[in-house]
Amino acid sequence: MDLTETLIQFRTEWNTYDGNTRLQVEWIDVYDATPGRSVKKLDANELKSLDAQYAQMLGASSTKAAPAKAGKVTKAGVKSTQNRGPVTNKNTKKTIKEENTIEAPVEENTQAPPGPPVSPTVAKEAENAVSGSCTKDEAWKAVLDLKKKDVGDEALANIWLGAIKDAAPGIEQEDVTTEQWWVVRMKVLEQVSSV
Repeated sequence: MDLTETLIQFRTEWNTYDGNTRLQVEWIDVYDATPGRSVKKLDANELKSLDAQYAQMLGASSTKAAPAKAGKVTKAGVKSTQNRGPVTNKNTKKTIKEENTIEAPVEENTQAPPGPPVSPTVAKEAENAVSGSCTKDEAWKAVLDLKKKDVGDEALANIWLGAIKDAAPGIEQEDVTTEQWWVVRMKVLEQVSSV
């Protein structure tokens, strides 16, 4: 994004700190902003255009993961390491058995909708490297290096956000693991790779 021709204005105010009074930037605003202005009210057309522009990102953050449902009770083979208090000989076997039972979540059978066809070379790479790990920056660099020339920035951004939503549903980008970034990388490359 080229902002060399963009005009802005700095609003300053006097600030006293440690006995020194200096000018300090209060905020940065557009060049023709009026002082004391408030939040701009948008009409219906402007709201629709903003909704369309940010629908993918807003949709990713608004969906929440369904809570796990309780399933059947299973016994765990690991003893608890927590302090149980004073040791008594009464009902010790029964107490240990009750502490070692946990509830297993019921697995829901969900299927992802079919995506676009995968190019044979990308599918072969995916089979050879089913699992891996990389950082967000490494994934993004790989996508930029291997994307087709005709894929625009906006289309790439939408595909990227969709892949994050699929690979790490309900998780903020800061909390995505290196394995999930690998999955994001592979999903995006399936759709935009020039190889």
